[in-house]
Amino acid sequence: MVIRSRAELEQLRDDARDELGATEETFRMMWLNPRHRGEGVSGVLNAVLWLLGERQLAPISSELLETPLPATRQIGREQTHAEDRVFGRAWREECTESYAGAVLRTLEWSHIATRDRPIAAA
Repeated sequence: MVIRSRAELEQLRDDARDELGATEETFRMMWLNPRHRGEGVSGVLNAVLWLLGERQLAPISSELLETPLPATRQIGREQTHAEDRVFGRAWREECTESYAGAVLRTLEWSHIATRDRPIAAA
């Protein structure tokens, strides 16, 4: 179950879009290796767009969303796929570890109150 408000999800979406054009001095995803910045930002953006129902394909599995918003079980499945890729139980080889890690951070933040936001607030 997503505990973040729609406004919080939309703000993360907007911040991820801003990060696409960030310079090294303004980059707010400090946990991410700068060489893989594009992959990480794409992971955050695709995950949050999916959570908002603005993207029909799940960010890791590419499963088609059949309802306006992903159900709790779909989010859990996608999180497991991201974990599998991050921890070497490769889900899809074309999905990089940086991308999967960003998806994982975003999905965890969406439903775990103690998780840090994937992109630091401005």
